[in-house]
Amino acid sequence: MSSIVRLLRTLIHLTVILISIAALEAVSNAQMAGQVYFFGGPAKVFEFPGVHFGGGGDVLIPRSFGIGGELGILLGGNESFYVLSLNGSRYFVRRSSSNKVIPFVTAGYSTIGGSDNRINAWNIGGGATHWGRNRGFRWELRDHIWTHRSGTEHVVSLRIGLAFR
Repeated sequence: MSSIVRLLRTLIHLTVILISIAALEAVSNAQMAGQVYFFGGPAKVFEFPGVHFGGGGDVLIPRSFGIGGELGILLGGNESFYVLSLNGSRYFVRRSSSNKVIPFVTAGYSTIGGSDNRINAWNIGGGATHWGRNRGFRWELRDHIWTHRSGTEHVVSLRIGLAFR
C-alpha cells in the first residue's frame, strides 16, 4: 500500500474523531452528559511488551449508556500502530450514593493499522472512574480481539488516565 493511501486513511480517521468531538460538544449543550478521557499504560502487542496511549470521549444517554470513540497509539515490538475505536458503554450509576466511583463496561469495533496493513477487531473492556468535581481518575482493562487463518490474536492493555466532564 502506498504512503499516500495510508496518509489519506489516517486523515479520514482523524476527521471522524474531530466530528465526534464536535458532536459531543453539541450534545453536551443539549442537556446530555458527556466525558472526555486520556489514557496511557502497559500493553501486550502481538506477543511483545509495549505501551498504549490515546484519548476519546463518550456521550451519555441518559447517564447510564454511552456512545463514543477514541484514537490511540500502540508501541511494541519495534512497531507502531494506530487504534481507532467506536464503542457502546454501560455505566453503573447508583441513584442512592454520591456516585464518586462509577464502574463501566464497554465493547465495540476497532481498526488497528500499521506500516503494512490494517486489522478489523472487536474490543471489550471494563474499569471505573473515581470522580472529583469535574475530573476523575480512570482505569480500564481493554482487549482488542480478531481472528485469522492461524487463530485468534489479542492486544491487551491496562489503561490509566484522567477523565473530564
